[in-house]
Amino acid sequence: MEDTDRALCDDDHEIVIPARLRPRGVEMKFVITDQAYRQDPKVDPILVHGTIRANAWLRELLVGEVKTVREIAVREKLHERYVRRLLELAFLAPDITEAILDGRQPEDLLLEDLVMGEKLPTDWSQQRKLLHII
Repeated sequence: MEDTDRALCDDDHEIVIPARLRPRGVEMKFVITDQAYRQDPKVDPILVHGTIRANAWLRELLVGEVKTVREIAVREKLHERYVRRLLELAFLAPDITEAILDGRQPEDLLLEDLVMGEKLPTDWSQQRKLLHII
């Protein structure tokens, strides 16, 4: 290595960004864990799709297009428990739903966490605390 190359190496900088890898189905998702390091909103298409699906299913139930959650589960070829848990997303606070649709949700918030994790509270302020959307 020449002296000029060494001089360049001495000026190298290291940037540390808090992040982690999270499994997401068969892939891994790189998640920046500190909001201060996120530059632009990043829409999570899987989370958006789940939210839209939940609201569509709720509408079908309310207008009588389907009579039961089981009917939706059979039609969609999903477990009834999964459909019930996904339907909870239709009861998110409006600002949380808006944040998800705009890509402003915490980057580590995944659909799998909402459906498979602890039951979502019905109280909107508790939802915001649980999901770290304040």
